[in-house]
Amino acid sequence: MSEPENREFNLEEAIQKHLAVWERAAGHERPSEPDVPIDEATDHALAVIFKKGKLPPNGNPLRVLPCVAAAVIYLSRLSTRKRYAAMAHRCFQTTLNIGASSDDIWSDTYGAVLGRLADPNPKLEPVRDLLRFSLGAAQKLFYTLIESEKARLRALATLRQKREPSPPNAWLHHLEIKDELLRFIQEKRRRRPDSMPQLKAFALAVVLLLDNPTWRHSDALRKVAERANGRDVILPSRSTFSRWLDRLRRQIRRGHRSAM
Repeated sequence: MSEPENREFNLEEAIQKHLAVWERAAGHERPSEPDVPIDEATDHALAVIFKKGKLPPNGNPLRVLPCVAAAVIYLSRLSTRKRYAAMAHRCFQTTLNIGASSDDIWSDTYGAVLGRLADPNPKLEPVRDLLRFSLGAAQKLFYTLIESEKARLRALATLRQKREPSPPNAWLHHLEIKDELLRFIQEKRRRRPDSMPQLKAFALAVVLLLDNPTWRHSDALRKVAERANGRDVILPSRSTFSRWLDRLRRQIRRGHRSAM
């Protein structure tokens, strides 16, 4: 079947069909009014689709646009977020500090789910229950964070057995890392140009940790927020900051430098 032309295609009706399917799956027979206007949802969906880069040359975004726009509307609703919060509370209970709140997990999951829906691959199964699909994606992220934190704690325990305790950011002071930090920022910016405000905050926080080896990550991020003063700086979440710092460590180690 050929793709529909714009004159034969009613985008709003197509969006409403997706919303109706997800509302029925959630036990709501009548779709509620969107909290996000359809034109805004469509603009955001187009940005996600083209950023995803899965469309073939000269491909028609209408293949996935209604689904992605409907997901923007559905996942932005207060009622959806309340249902998600209730389900997440049962799933994400742990005594382990993974450096991420349920809001952090929801934010990262939101982007991942939109990216999945923006993939036009016909072999992908359609999403019948978007809320449960999103919760499943959030659980995978959550368990990944748990495993990362467990691995970090195991590494710290091994280190304590071998050495006397040292300040949490002492590894930074044993390296000339500013060149590595600049290379890290440039690589991230090349892959995700829209992340530059967060990368600025990350770089400023790392420099603060260099100067204050006893500080925690939250101390550095809080000081960056105080000094931002309206500049083009956006604080990354604690989980994002920790992931980026770990990747910087690995980058330095790959360069045959000791990180300890």
